[in-house]
Amino acid sequence: MITPAVDALLAAFPEAEFHLLTTVEGRRVMSGFHERLTRSFLYSRRFPRTLFLQRELVKEFKAESYDRIYIFETKPFYRKWLRGLAPEIFAMTGSVDQGHFCDRTLDLVDGSLGSPSQRNWVSVPVMELGVKQARTMLDEHGVDPEARLVGMHPTFSGTGFSIFRGRGGACHRMWPASSFIRLAEILEARSRADGLNLALVIDALPEEKKFVQPLVDASGKKITLLMAPPDFQRY
Repeated sequence: MITPAVDALLAAFPEAEFHLLTTVEGRRVMSGFHERLTRSFLYSRRFPRTLFLQRELVKEFKAESYDRIYIFETKPFYRKWLRGLAPEIFAMTGSVDQGHFCDRTLDLVDGSLGSPSQRNWVSVPVMELGVKQARTMLDEHGVDPEARLVGMHPTFSGTGFSIFRGRGGACHRMWPASSFIRLAEILEARSRADGLNLALVIDALPEEKKFVQPLVDASGKKITLLMAPPDFQRY
């Protein structure tokens, strides 16, 4: 969701080189985003690894001598941690209920530039390698390349962590399997009536199979399960 803000900064500073502080997942998502986004520093929120990373990253940030730092986080910790590492530091403040996150990141950028930026869509470019990987995966599962492809997403980030399920944290994050099955039936019937060739797929992580496979089985083969190690470009 930071991509519109990053686009705005790329446009505002056409000669600048950009670095990103993110997680492993963030690096995977932003891979190939822009040629001037040249480096990703990896950070982990997991204690005690955070303590080691904070010290090491500060050394690297000092060596880079940044002109500006933008903090798209509201926690005061990040402002304290990165204080003094650039002449100008711009950080989000407030709570999570103060508008859409994309708008808030753009508001931060606009305030730093003194002029409104273009409000672009959230977007992540797909490279040709990702396209080839997706087509290969669909071919291997017998999915018609000419079909209208509909992806279902029955899981959420953290589905595989038993702590969430044990505490009932999944009840408001996961739609019931019966609802997905009913949706598959509705989509199939509607597509058949319209003369369309439909392919329903779920692209799940390997550790999510135990949650997804029963849904696929109960659908009567209306849904095709795709499963491979995480690759955001292919996904």
